[in-house]
Amino acid sequence: MSGRAAAPLAAVAPPDAVRSSLEGKLGSSPEDGAEHRQGGPPPQGSTPLKEAGIDRAPTLSLLHMLPAWAALVACETLAQAAMKAGGEGLAGLPFGAAFLRAALAEPWVIVGALGYLGSFAAWMAILDKVPLSRGFPMSAVVALAIVAAGVLGFGEAVGPARGAGILLILAGLVVMGNEAT
Repeated sequence: MSGRAAAPLAAVAPPDAVRSSLEGKLGSSPEDGAEHRQGGPPPQGSTPLKEAGIDRAPTLSLLHMLPAWAALVACETLAQAAMKAGGEGLAGLPFGAAFLRAALAEPWVIVGALGYLGSFAAWMAILDKVPLSRGFPMSAVVALAIVAAGVLGFGEAVGPARGAGILLILAGLVVMGNEAT
């Protein structure tokens, strides 16, 4: 992290070179900011992006976010698998204060908590660039990785119904991934 807070795009004025190149592309009536470009007050609700005809910042394609998506899948899968392993070490303890003390002393539970911290950071990076309505459904890929971890790490079986569900999730991911932003 750089230590400085990121300014919202609407609060950042474009450099003079960009501003001058935009002047010819923007309308010339006072309602659309001509007075502001000539030194007058900006129109109410005006931002440099709106003056340039951009209603919102562009979103990056999912491919550009591959490192964050990979971190999300890896950290969330690690967290779930570690919690499963830690939970097996707590078998037989009734839920309560003694259970919580034992869980906090269980190394796998600590690894799981660190995995959740990593997945939180990756998810925040994703949500910074991807609309929630697109990012959250795409996060279903995590469920597929967790099923694979259950099969490979814990010997869990995948029956026909679960297999069909996995195929439906994959089909949904393909459809969502091909959707225009």
